[in-house]
Amino acid sequence: PATLAAAEDANQLPPKLLSPIPTAHTCLPRPGPTPPRPLAMRALHYGEAAARAEAHPEVAEAAAGSGEARPILEPRHVKASMAAPSKTTSAPSAAAAAAPQSKGFDADDVEGGGDPAEEKRLARQERNRLSAAMSRNRKAAYIGDLEAKVAAFAAEVQALRREKCALEEEKSALQAAKEAQEAQEAPPRDAANSRAGTSAPTQLAPDAPVLTDAGGSSDDDAGFSFAPTAITEEEERDWRLRAAAARVNTLEAELVQQRTEAAALALTMAARVTEALEVRRRADSWVAKAKARLERQRAKASKLERKVEELKRKQQLSDA
Repeated sequence: PATLAAAEDANQLPPKLLSPIPTAHTCLPRPGPTPPRPLAMRALHYGEAAARAEAHPEVAEAAAGSGEARPILEPRHVKASMAAPSKTTSAPSAAAAAAPQSKGFDADDVEGGGDPAEEKRLARQERNRLSAAMSRNRKAAYIGDLEAKVAAFAAEVQALRREKCALEEEKSALQAAKEAQEAQEAPPRDAANSRAGTSAPTQLAPDAPVLTDAGGSSDDDAGFSFAPTAITEEEERDWRLRAAAARVNTLEAELVQQRTEAAALALTMAARVTEALEVRRRADSWVAKAKARLERQRAKASKLERKVEELKRKQQLSDA
């Protein structure tokens, strides 16, 4: 007892005042600092106790109703018992080991208290979920509105097209009626040509006798007579030849104009054909490039397949 009292007194003294004389306190090896028990192990201990209580309710009731006085331990003994590893928690069960452990886990959470960070995270997730649902609803409503507008526009376009077709049919009918009316009102072409061929121009003969009345007055003081005279057959033939020549010239002019238009159309068609050939050439070049790219991709794929096969064989050899 005296040695233990001296050891306790030596513990209370500072290191500088300790005696160099070896004592029982200085000779015995001091145990190292006990590491604190992990929070997960404490939570596991409480979880196993709750599981045992649920599995054996009669044992829990007997322990609660026994009325035995539990020993009151000093704080240092409580700390030591908490620091010492227990036999029940040394080998955790597979279900407890497989249970996910969240970051920042505390024993207070198991006992009923909530983690503020976890609550904030859950609240933020709920807000994000509600916001995403509202956004999806707004997008669906907007898309439905656009689809309704597109359907209305399509119906309006169809109505306008039907109205256009009806107007075109009415226009064609009116044009046909107008052409029929003009054909009825116009004289026949053969009759007009026959009248034009039989009629001949009249010529005025100068120095013709002037007809005078009883008073001796003349109708024209210049002394010319306007009496029509018949033309000869030769003059009529010349007049017809000149009319035919004028008609031939008109037809030749129309033919030249048509040839010019045909040449311009041929040039336009040639330009379009050249453009089509150029587009075809570009398309062929693009197709060739695409085929070459596809061949390269196939070659790469075959190389990768060979490498995979080699790796599989090596793996099989290494396993064997």
